[in-house]
Amino acid sequence: EGLSSQVGIVNVSLFNILGRKVLNTSFDNSLNQRVISTQGISQGIYVVELESLGSRTTKKILIK
Repeated sequence: EGLSSQVGIVNVSLFNILGRKVLNTSFDNSLNQRVISTQGISQGIYVVELESLGSRTTKKILIK
C-alpha cells in the first residue's frame, strides 16, 4: 500500500540483505494497492525499490 506517489508504470525490485536482486516485476499503478507474491522467497529482511517516471522510493521490509 501507499503507492500514491508512484504514477504510470511502476518497476518493483526486491533485494536481499546482501544486495542481490531476488525479484523484479512491474505493473501499471491504476490502484494504490498491489499484492506481490513472495512464494519461494526465504524469510528475512529485504529492501524493496519502487521506481516510476524518474521517482524512486526504497523501503526495508520483513518477510515472515
